[in-house]
Amino acid sequence: MLCFSSACGTKPEEPKENQTTQAAGVNWEDDALCVVGYIGYDRALAKEDWALAPFFLLNDQLLMPESEREYIFQTGDEVYYLLPRYDDSTVLIEEVDMNGKVSSVLYEGVQEPIVFACNMSDLYSNVRVTVTSDRDSVSFSPYISLRDGGLELPECVQNLDVSRFFSEEMSGNDYIGNWAYVGEQDGSIYVSMLTLYGDGSADCRLGPTNSEFDFGMDGTYAIVDDSGLEDVPEGALLLRLWGGMYQRDSDGETFIDEPFSYFGIYEATVDGEGNLHLTHLRGDRLPWYWNDKDTQVFVPVMG
Repeated sequence: MLCFSSACGTKPEEPKENQTTQAAGVNWEDDALCVVGYIGYDRALAKEDWALAPFFLLNDQLLMPESEREYIFQTGDEVYYLLPRYDDSTVLIEEVDMNGKVSSVLYEGVQEPIVFACNMSDLYSNVRVTVTSDRDSVSFSPYISLRDGGLELPECVQNLDVSRFFSEEMSGNDYIGNWAYVGEQDGSIYVSMLTLYGDGSADCRLGPTNSEFDFGMDGTYAIVDDSGLEDVPEGALLLRLWGGMYQRDSDGETFIDEPFSYFGIYEATVDGEGNLHLTHLRGDRLPWYWNDKDTQVFVPVMG
């Protein structure tokens, strides 16, 4: 892939006394003008907040209002997050051809966190991003390297690599298996089945004990390695599930009506008897019929 980028133009000036920096909680590199994170591939996932979960659950300073989490434009399938560093920053994003010629302005605004989707081809990046402040200016075209799968950025653009928070090894972890929790709601007994697989996928089924499951979700999970956050310990689970209530059409086929997405981080431990303890830490509380409790104990189920 060809990349049209420029390094920072001048040596950064000393900050002005009346000028503060955006997102002070970020561990900014000395010359960085912004941070950029590769969220994932497929703009539809970003639109559903699917791939945004790690960013907003593990980075307090990067929070965006829920109404603004959809991407601001789409010219491809690679989804990126951008946060300018300084309060006086402006952002210009232009659509370019493979020769770097500008065809249109996609976005122009002041300092704010944004999400966008670009790059329809592996051969070149079809956007040019320019971030400007009183200190400096940088132009670059984000893309994923075909050589090593890494995000290619110039020196003045800091890489927000959320994957570093998670363990790379999923197979053989203590949480793989089928887990069940039985609870009561409105006088009825319900069972919740949570299954975590060795490839990082997950599913959850809920329903009354005297009938078929009436709620289903599928998705993924990740194990936190080192988040750097006091309330998110090593070994915590990030659950990302999508689903909803089961419905049946006129032919008796099952489908999910008005699906929802759920993202939550749970402290997870397995006790000496093999039970899985989940304590809610951040994000959504999954609808497991115990919204009034922080910790639930799942028992292992053969299956």
